[in-house]
Amino acid sequence: MGNQRSHRDTGNARCYRDIAITEVEYAALAAQVEAAFDERLASRSQELAELTENRKRLQNESDKLLAAHFADAIDLDTLKRHQDRIRAGLADIDRRLASEHDHHEGLG
Repeated sequence: MGNQRSHRDTGNARCYRDIAITEVEYAALAAQVEAAFDERLASRSQELAELTENRKRLQNESDKLLAAHFADAIDLDTLKRHQDRIRAGLADIDRRLASEHDHHEGLG
């Protein structure tokens, strides 16, 4: 059995030894990988920018609702309902931003 394994290992080594790519093929593959990483980074950057913008929008909406309530333009139940919605939206954004931060920290 040891002999068969040794023969199989030698055959595998020969097979892998014969696999090669040219410098041109290597450069093309490296460029494709780099382009894929750049695209993914750009996509993540765009998502982070959108999350940050949505967070700012929800915070501004919350401030306006509070001001409207203090001006007696909306009642307390309406304020609470909208603030609950905004709070849930902010919690989701914060969770996604934290997840992205944790993911990024795990890569570093």
